[in-house]
Amino acid sequence: MIKLVRYSTFLLLVLIASCEGKRETLPAYISIPNINFEYQNVSIVGNGGTAITDAWIFDNDNLLGVFELPAVVAVSTEGTHELTVAAGIKLNGISGTREAYPYYKKWIKDITLSPLDTVHVQPSVSYFLETGISFKEEFQDVVLGIDTISSSDVALERVFIENQPSYLDSYVGKAVLTPDNPGLKAYTKNLFLVPTTVSLPIYLEMDYKCNQDLVIGYIIDTPSTGKLDNQLISLRSTVTNGEMVWKHIYIDLTDQFAGQVSATGFGVSFTALYSSANPEGYIYIDNVKVVNQP
Repeated sequence: MIKLVRYSTFLLLVLIASCEGKRETLPAYISIPNINFEYQNVSIVGNGGTAITDAWIFDNDNLLGVFELPAVVAVSTEGTHELTVAAGIKLNGISGTREAYPYYKKWIKDITLSPLDTVHVQPSVSYFLETGISFKEEFQDVVLGIDTISSSDVALERVFIENQPSYLDSYVGKAVLTPDNPGLKAYTKNLFLVPTTVSLPIYLEMDYKCNQDLVIGYIIDTPSTGKLDNQLISLRSTVTNGEMVWKHIYIDLTDQFAGQVSATGFGVSFTALYSSANPEGYIYIDNVKVVNQP
């Protein structure tokens, strides 16, 4: 009987020790409601909206993951850590192609994590000061860098808009399509140059709203081919709850422009054809810029 008690006590001690050995660290939590954008150096990089949808979160330079905003992230560490947050975007507006935007600075801050506590952070980002802008049209000047071709049925007009987000300033580009005037064809009036041997991507950023499709294209001018206009992506109607809303998009031009060392110039085009789904088709664009490595 004494041996049985001793044996039972020994098993109990082993079980206790085993449970203590398996004890897991209780998680701490990081809460990120959104990522703010700071408008700096606007005279160079221009104004414009953003479409920051994700947070790329790093703990002491180790990627914890990519999280759609707003996000609450559980981490199995405690103590003081260097938290880094990069602004994530949907490349070409597609949910399946997400990446950290390389021309926005990462937000870095030391935080202290405690088990079961939540640390609330509010990251903010801005363009790197050395970001290159090869083309920019904000529609604030009377002379525009985007114009329609002679065969376009409608003009892309510079119009004053009230009660819009501050990043739109006061003027935007507008085209109205009708059954009698069904076609819009506009392009960057003067070709521009971009670095063709680059380590960073080339993007077209723009704000837009429309009640029908708008096709974005790219132009390459080479001695052997001349000026070629190629369709790239079709932007859908931005009507939400019966109202057109402004959207921002990051369009990847890297595969189209990089490596074109013989090109004498590059451009961007805008094409739309009237859709009978609406009595009139409306196209608005603003803050069109090509962003690249300087």
